[in-house]
Amino acid sequence: MIKQKIITITSTSLLVSGLAISAAFAQDANMPTNIPNHPRVDQVDQRIDNQQNRINSEESSGKITAGQAAQDDRRLQREENQVKKDEAANGGHLTQAEQRKLNREENRNNKDMTRQKRHDRQGKREHHENQQ
Repeated sequence: MIKQKIITITSTSLLVSGLAISAAFAQDANMPTNIPNHPRVDQVDQRIDNQQNRINSEESSGKITAGQAAQDDRRLQREENQVKKDEAANGGHLTQAEQRKLNREENRNNKDMTRQKRHDRQGKREHHENQQ
């Protein structure tokens, strides 16, 4: 009789634990990867939006070529994927370390785009001077 009670209590305990774990995983799977109004997420998302606007603007104005814009878009897409991955790992938030890392990457991207544009302008200037 006592063994049967122990087995019943153990079985019930395992069942409840299993249900609790299942519920936790289900809740985690349904957790949004981007929680609105989280300051670190908003700041990084805004920088990415600004970068995308810059790429589109410079391509449409002829400051960069379509190939350069495609390269910048791929670089930006990798960064967006990293943001989503980091957010998913932290329940829709970014840690300060992740934000710093992403901001450093954004700074590098901005410098690369500026160098790329400057290099393209120098090439056009040299080409123009050689034609004269």
